[in-house]
Amino acid sequence: MIQNLEYDEEGIGEGTFKSRYFRDDMGEDEFTVYLKDKSFLGYAEECVQHFNALPESVINDICQKIIEYVQQDYEDFPLPAFGKPTEILNYCGFGSLEIGYPKHGIAYVIQGEGDWGDSFEVIIKNGQPVYAGTEYLYEDWS
Repeated sequence: MIQNLEYDEEGIGEGTFKSRYFRDDMGEDEFTVYLKDKSFLGYAEECVQHFNALPESVINDICQKIIEYVQQDYEDFPLPAFGKPTEILNYCGFGSLEIGYPKHGIAYVIQGEGDWGDSFEVIIKNGQPVYAGTEYLYEDWS
C-alpha cells in the first residue's frame, strides 16, 4: 500500500500511496505519507487503509468541518450555498497524510490547501474528524 518509502537521517519516513477519494488541486490521487519512524510502518499502513475506506458519512463530516473552518476564519472568502458538503472539495485539494501516534487509536492528519489562500489540516481520530484548521498539536488530540 505505501510505496517508495524512504527514511531520512533522523528516522522520519516519507512514502506515497493512492487516495481512493481525495485529490490534489490538479485532480491527482497520489498522496505523500509521513511517519515518525520505522516502528510506525504497520500502524501507518492501518491508517492509510482506514483513510481509503472512509464511509460517505465520514467524508461528509470532514467536508462539513472544512466548511465551518472557512466560514469562521475566512469571512472575506464567501462560500456559496452547497447542495452537499462534498462540494467544498471544488475549493481545496489535498496531497499528504501525516500519521499520528498509536496511543490515539487510528489517527492521522489530512493536509491540504484551499482557494482561500492557506494550507490547512483535518485531524481524524478514531474514525471521526475532530478538527479542521491551521493550528494543531498532536499532543492536544485527546
